[in-house]
Amino acid sequence: MEKRRKEFSEIPSDSSAPSAKIINQFTKKNDTFHPEGVLSVSRYELDDEISYDVLYGQSSSLRCDTLIVATSSWLTGLEGFNKDLTLQLMDTGFDVAFISTAIGKQTTLLKNAEDIHVILDAIDKRGRHHEKQAITVGASRGAMVGFGIESVSRKNQRKIIYSDIVDPCQAHPLILRNPKQIFEYMCSIPDATNDLFRVVAKLPLKKKVDYLRTIELHPESALQIIHSTPSIFSGEAGELAQKVSKDAHMHIRFFDKNPANNAETFTEYFADHAGVVIEKVSGAHFSLLSQDTTAKTLARLATLASQLSNGATEEEIDFRVLSQIR
Repeated sequence: MEKRRKEFSEIPSDSSAPSAKIINQFTKKNDTFHPEGVLSVSRYELDDEISYDVLYGQSSSLRCDTLIVATSSWLTGLEGFNKDLTLQLMDTGFDVAFISTAIGKQTTLLKNAEDIHVILDAIDKRGRHHEKQAITVGASRGAMVGFGIESVSRKNQRKIIYSDIVDPCQAHPLILRNPKQIFEYMCSIPDATNDLFRVVAKLPLKKKVDYLRTIELHPESALQIIHSTPSIFSGEAGELAQKVSKDAHMHIRFFDKNPANNAETFTEYFADHAGVVIEKVSGAHFSLLSQDTTAKTLARLATLASQLSNGATEEEIDFRVLSQIR
C-alpha cells in the first residue's frame, strides 16, 4: 500500500519546546554605517544543531532603551525589505534585532519563539537595552512567530510591552484534501498578484531595486524555506494566538482579500483581550510591503518611543493613542 503523504494538519507542534543554549556566536558581516545607525550580522549557533542569523541595528538617534525584535516572513532573508524596515525602525529611535528563520533543520513556530528569547538574553548582556523587555514587530510568518514570542514571554521572564504585527496566517491548518479551501486559495492568486504589482509600482526606484534582494536564492536559503514551510501551514499560529497573555498590548492588521489569514478566527481568539486592536483594511497579502502599512507601523512606534523617552513606565503608557493611528 502506497504511503500517504502527511498533511500539514498532521505536523506535530511542540507542546513545550526544549530550551537551547548558544554554543557559538560569530560575525558574518562587519559593521556597516548608515545615516540611521550601524548594522551588523551575526550567527548564533545553538546546542541542538539550529542556528539563526541576526541583523542587529544600533540606532544613531536612540530614544529609549527598549529593543525591537522582528523575524522574517516566509521566503525572505535579511536583505531587501527586511533590511529597509530595520533601518526605518532605527530612524524612529529604536535598536533592532531582526532574526532569520531557523537554519539547520525543521522546527516549529514555538521553537523559533523560544530560541529568539535565548538570543535576546545574549543581546541583553551588551548592556545597551532594558533587560528582559522588548517590542515585537513582524509580518506574515513574522507575525505568527510574534504570537509565540509573546505567549512564552512570561516563561522566559521577559515583558513584551507591545506588538505591532501584520497579516498573520493559518489560524487553521491547510488541508490539501479540502477542495473548498484549496479553491479559495487559488481564487485569491489574481488578487495577490495584482496587489504585488500595485505595491511595487508605488515604491521609489531605489526601493524597487533594493527589494529584489528580499528573497534569497542561495542553497542555504532554499533549505530554510523547506524547513519552515510545515509549521507555517500547520495551524500552529492559531494555537499560539490562543496562548497570548490576556493583558497583552498588540495591534494586528489584516487584509480582506487574503483567505489564508483566517481573520475572523483570530478576531474571535482575541475577543476578550482588551489590549489587542484588530484592524481590517482593503488589500491582499502583499499589501504588507506597502508604504502605507509600514508608515502606520512606524507612526505607532514613534508615538510609543515618545512616551517611553518621556519616562513613561509600562503601566503609564497610553496605548489608546497608538490604537487611533490607522
